[in-house]
Amino acid sequence: DDLEVPRRAWLGGWVLTSCVALAAFPALFGCRPAFVAVALVAAPLWSVGIVQATGTTGSNVASSCGKLMIIVFAAWYGRPAVVPVLALGALSTGVIDQALDLVRDFRTARLLGAPAKALLAAQLVGAVVSVVTSAVLYHAYVSGVKLPSAALPCVIAKSYRGLAFAFAGGASALPDHCLELSAICGFLALGCDVLRDVLPPRYGARCPSGIAVGVGIILGFGQVSASVVGLAVNALWRRRAPASHARRAELFGAAML
Repeated sequence: DDLEVPRRAWLGGWVLTSCVALAAFPALFGCRPAFVAVALVAAPLWSVGIVQATGTTGSNVASSCGKLMIIVFAAWYGRPAVVPVLALGALSTGVIDQALDLVRDFRTARLLGAPAKALLAAQLVGAVVSVVTSAVLYHAYVSGVKLPSAALPCVIAKSYRGLAFAFAGGASALPDHCLELSAICGFLALGCDVLRDVLPPRYGARCPSGIAVGVGIILGFGQVSASVVGLAVNALWRRRAPASHARRAELFGAAML
């Protein structure tokens, strides 16, 4: 509690950066101001759950949330508007990713025994410096490399662009029963989380974490396989040597990530 950021600081920063985005995104990318405002309100709310997911599993799912926002804004436009939709998705991803960086900083501080305030100050300094360095490095990169090319086809960029095109027609572009299945999974995850909170700890701990299940679903086969092996090793370690596990498991897990 003594490290809580004063409300006037975070609220003032959010208002200031929101004003900059509301001025810049319509001018640079042709985004509708109302859509920019929605992204600026929705992304911090998204960050609350995503931060919990990162703290629980160690996985960064910001890009997945950005893709979901692209789908929402593409359907909302109702027509192909690739550049504005991708810009809004990038804005959402950037906001969420900053929250995840802060969580990783705090976890690093805890593992190293460093003051959390020092890590927070370092992140703020890095963010200010990157305003200049990232722009310069990007300009130098695109000046010397032509994108896309046969050697660098920008596959990931094409997938984002494809989302912006495909969902311009709205939810009809989704597979059959996709919304129904998503709603069912959402209610199941919510039910598990409610049970974990209301049941006695002895029984609540046996309920699966909706966040952990969700992150496991969206990961690729390679990451899931490695996670299964790691969880098995962790469970065996905790059973065979609980004292050693309590001292070293967190640091070992962070190193493996």
